[in-house]
Amino acid sequence: IEVVCIPKMVPVEPVTDLFGNVSNPGEKQRDPNFVEVIKWFAETIVKGQLSTGKYIQFLTRTGVKVDVFTATPENWGYILAIRTGSAEFSKGLAHRWKKLGYEGVDGMLTRFGKPVPLKEERDLFHLLQLPWVPPNERA
Repeated sequence: IEVVCIPKMVPVEPVTDLFGNVSNPGEKQRDPNFVEVIKWFAETIVKGQLSTGKYIQFLTRTGVKVDVFTATPENWGYILAIRTGSAEFSKGLAHRWKKLGYEGVDGMLTRFGKPVPLKEERDLFHLLQLPWVPPNERA
């Protein structure tokens, strides 16, 4: 089973040191409830870091392997498109973006080193000058 989701982000509690310096101002972290839900389902974490990872693989108590890919609003379309359909379909998308001068880096599609926001799958297909393909037809 593969799941793509955008975990809720919550503010990190600022910490003030002895000299009055505040660390973590404005920082956000993954909602602890997200971590607790994964822990509830997971018998064994196989890959990834539960609290911060973009990818987590675990086995349920019944032995089902689950892959959880986390996204942000800026890379949702990119992550969902490459995680929906066959491996060959995703490789075809990657081949196309490389041909057009893009690169997949750290969960984002980039061009000239700058992230390209792709909020919806259709945004990626449009960028790649390809017709949108419904998920159930991505062989």
